[in-house]
Amino acid sequence: MPGYTTVTHNNYIHFTCHQTAAKNDYENKKRIKEWDGATIRNQHTNCNNLLPVRGGAIDEKSFANVIDRYFEY
Repeated sequence: MPGYTTVTHNNYIHFTCHQTAAKNDYENKKRIKEWDGATIRNQHTNCNNLLPVRGGAIDEKSFANVIDRYFEY
């Protein structure tokens, strides 16, 4: 029977930090899959989400376009 699973907590991590950690996991002698490594680093949270956060160098129109694309899915 189809259903949904939800997570009631989350952890925020900077995208570049996630990329660096995933690369380190892959290059380690004992390779760790990206999602397994993220789960370990994020206090065993079962899912992650990359949320768009506006930085100071991003103009409002560009950020609005990113937000629109983000919520299309």
